[in-house]
Amino acid sequence: FITSFSTATSITVDIPLIGAPDVPAAAAAAGLVRKLECGINIDPANPVGNPSAAALRELGATWVRLVFQNHPGQPLSESFTQYDRVVSDMRQAGVNVLMILNNQSFPGKPPREALDDPVKWRDYTVGFAQRCQEVAVHYRDAVPAYQIWNEPDHDGVLPEYDPTVRA
Repeated sequence: FITSFSTATSITVDIPLIGAPDVPAAAAAAGLVRKLECGINIDPANPVGNPSAAALRELGATWVRLVFQNHPGQPLSESFTQYDRVVSDMRQAGVNVLMILNNQSFPGKPPREALDDPVKWRDYTVGFAQRCQEVAVHYRDAVPAYQIWNEPDHDGVLPEYDPTVRA
């Protein structure tokens, strides 16, 4: 990798593809060779972490990864309204969306200390599965990929930040 910083704090990364196998012309002609796909995490709720679709496309991003958030007490329709715009903008720019469904997608999960209590998780799990279905149905023609993420690597050091969902 070669990283350079400018006065505008831009980052340029050159990634040489060393040791790539020779691709037979017949395989390339048959469409069996795909280009390198690049993506970036975005946060539509954070202006600093939410570049425009056009800017992402200019950077070469072909995917964005974002968390579908539905805050406690917020009607699901409001969340859809917020994310519909983002998904539409990305599609128009030719950028695919990998939508993450996690504890922020369906509020009300049991606390970390209840991870080993399946009874406390039963209702949440059913509701979470229904939320996943609602989101997938809503974006059926617009979002090509989903990731259900339960923060398995989170150590729980900050008590106010508890994203862990039972596996």
